[in-house]
Amino acid sequence: NDLYDPNLNVQIAADLGMDDTMVLTVFQEMPLETRIIDEIYDNGQPISYYTNILKKKPYFNNFNYLILPHDAAVRELTSGKSRLESFEEELPGVVVEVLPKVSTEDGINAVKELIKRLWIDTRCQYLISCFFNYRKEFDEKRNRWRDKPYHDEYSNGADSVRYAAMGRRVTKTITKIKRSRGFDV
Repeated sequence: NDLYDPNLNVQIAADLGMDDTMVLTVFQEMPLETRIIDEIYDNGQPISYYTNILKKKPYFNNFNYLILPHDAAVRELTSGKSRLESFEEELPGVVVEVLPKVSTEDGINAVKELIKRLWIDTRCQYLISCFFNYRKEFDEKRNRWRDKPYHDEYSNGADSVRYAAMGRRVTKTITKIKRSRGFDV
């Protein structure tokens, strides 16, 4: 199903993989429902790789809000730039928010609340598989579940949805963003 509504703003929550999978959860927020309309993910690619994909999407002109995890402002040793700065340079006109550091449990609880009102486009097969395969870590030695998620190929997508649940903005009207040659018009 195509859940994208051209009359609504588009928001994106990112799990920024460092030597790991980076996942962008693309969604639209309304007062009574949230729609995940697309997913973008890969491994070992620069931020420009993801922003170039975004710029070709039909929803790009409605994209106005990017949610990043708490560690996005940390400067990388190789470039001296933070991932926050890289996204801001690549996406002029998009509001970029860095979430405060909160417990994983609080984030999981936010997703549990979001699920009650969530629709996911069937093209988002990776994110759907993350919902079904996200799990806690098991301590074999003590024969019990730990209070932390198991890190695997599904945890990255789940983290991206967790950031969406914590940072989403409900808007009533669309804010059209015109972009020409990388500048707001």
